[in-house]
Amino acid sequence: MDFESMIGGNLMNKAGAFLLVIGLALFLNYSFASLGPWAKLAAGAGFSVVLLVCGIMLERKNGGNIMSVGLIGSGWSCLYLTAFSAHGVAATKVVESPLVGMLLLIAVSVGMIVHSLRYRSEMATGLAFIFGFAGLFIAEVSLFSEVAAVIMAIGMLAIAWYFDWHQLASAGLLLTYGSMLARLHMNAPPATLGPLQRVMFLQTLLLVLWSTYELTNMSFMRRNPQSEESTRFLFPMNFVAYLVASLLTWPMVKETPLYYLAGLIMAQYIVTGLARGMWCSNPGEAAVEKVRFFLGSCEDSLVIAAGALCYGIWYLLPAPVVVIGWAVVGLILVEVAFRLPWQLMRFIGHLIVTVAFFRVFLANLDIAGASAGISHRLLTVVPVIFMMLHLYYRTDTELSWEASPTGGTRQFAPTYSYYALILAAALIRFESGPGLTPPIWAIGALVMTVLGQKLKNWHFKRQGLYLAVGALGYGLGNDWRCDSVNPILASPWTTGIITISCLYASRWLAGKDVAPPADSIVAGLDQLRPHILSLGGSVGLAFLLYVQVSGGFLTLAWSLMGMGLLAAGFMLKDRLLRFSGLGLVLLCIIKVFLYDARTLEAPLRILAFMCLGATMIAISWAYTRYKARIEELLK
Repeated sequence: MDFESMIGGNLMNKAGAFLLVIGLALFLNYSFASLGPWAKLAAGAGFSVVLLVCGIMLERKNGGNIMSVGLIGSGWSCLYLTAFSAHGVAATKVVESPLVGMLLLIAVSVGMIVHSLRYRSEMATGLAFIFGFAGLFIAEVSLFSEVAAVIMAIGMLAIAWYFDWHQLASAGLLLTYGSMLARLHMNAPPATLGPLQRVMFLQTLLLVLWSTYELTNMSFMRRNPQSEESTRFLFPMNFVAYLVASLLTWPMVKETPLYYLAGLIMAQYIVTGLARGMWCSNPGEAAVEKVRFFLGSCEDSLVIAAGALCYGIWYLLPAPVVVIGWAVVGLILVEVAFRLPWQLMRFIGHLIVTVAFFRVFLANLDIAGASAGISHRLLTVVPVIFMMLHLYYRTDTELSWEASPTGGTRQFAPTYSYYALILAAALIRFESGPGLTPPIWAIGALVMTVLGQKLKNWHFKRQGLYLAVGALGYGLGNDWRCDSVNPILASPWTTGIITISCLYASRWLAGKDVAPPADSIVAGLDQLRPHILSLGGSVGLAFLLYVQVSGGFLTLAWSLMGMGLLAAGFMLKDRLLRFSGLGLVLLCIIKVFLYDARTLEAPLRILAFMCLGATMIAISWAYTRYKARIEELLK
């Protein structure tokens, strides 16, 4: 068919039929002085019968051409619209009982279904439903009009399932939800309905539509689980359409808060998830095939229910407690998915826990108050830390992606250990204050280094390095000050010495490790770990002396420290320590000439020059006196 024939023969036929239906709807809805309700209904019914008869005759004569299809579709839609108008349109209302009006609509729907069974024309049936929805569009929004639309949708899906018409079922979903939203946008629900009644009025209709499409999707899946037809997308389409329609029609008023909708969705998808698991396929069957994600398995429904539960937790619980609720939901999903081949649920569980991790920094670290003498910060963050550690050891036992067809998440396991460490470090900072943070972090670095060696875990060793660097940076930035009420802890000497000692101890332990090959940035950092810890301890000690020793005696203190580093470097065979000592002595030389010689008083200036000179002579004597021994150490 060329372009001109398509427009003139096909599109014009459907457009003309569409306009006939709209014209009949306007005719039935308009009040004519000369025509009563019965006369208009009779005219509408007669017009519908004429269209049907003409379409049937053309179909028998020409074997179902485009013209006959358009006439049959428009005839059925006009007849359905006429039956609806007998009760649903004020200008033609002759049936007072809603039950009788509904039975009349059902009778017309049954006739449409029987006719479809006779002619087996998906196009004609689809056109009939499209024209029928178009006729309902101009009607006043009421319980009867919406029930009429639901009856029409159920009839359409029954026909689609019986004849295996996938396009009709998929297009019908968009048509049903779309026409409902359009009608509610153009014609508001009855003003006599209160907020809660309005929710019940709309949500009940949406729930019926949702249930109908869920059953249709499950029926198609049960018939052919491996189908590649468009109906395999009914599950995500139904979820999105139901959610969007519910959100757009749900009144944001106090009487009906939105978490009611979240609870309703959670209950719906728990029920449908169990039904899918028992009726459609084995649990997790669809999840094994990565290309069939989120297409209607039991897992998919339970994932949606978990998402609704997380929203309800966020809406109902106090802000600091939300993070615990989210972490528990994520933990449950991971545990369930660990026992079943459910990759999507496992991924969503990890995602929820990750979101909970970031929420801690937004809602939990700066809260005040205490219960039973324990701060709310500890009560809400510590449980999350333990859940992170549990997930670390749990996911670390999973198979890798290559070994498991369902996609293990073992590669993600180390992330949880870092989550736990970051949360613990942040909790220490907010609970202990800036002054005590460096020594506690440094002690934690030493503990992580020991654990890393005992458990042969490089992630723990790296975390020890990160904590050590953080402790050093925090101490330098805070000038080793502490505002503790305890005079011993308040001394910079205490916080500084503890931090520096832990750095040197971690360096000594790190020297025993055999670093992995430097085939990545992280592996290269592992090889530099002892040097970073050693240099960090030296920088921290030099800065502590700078802060605590007056300018007149600083050169002496740094000189003695340089000699100490040199001696320690020789004894421990640590070249970096020796270079640190020499570098500090060179710094003293620069300081003597640029600062001490110009600003210090004469006695202190003399002392600085003499001490530095004596230090350099002592170093030179050591290098010459023990030359052979030093050369042996330098090899």
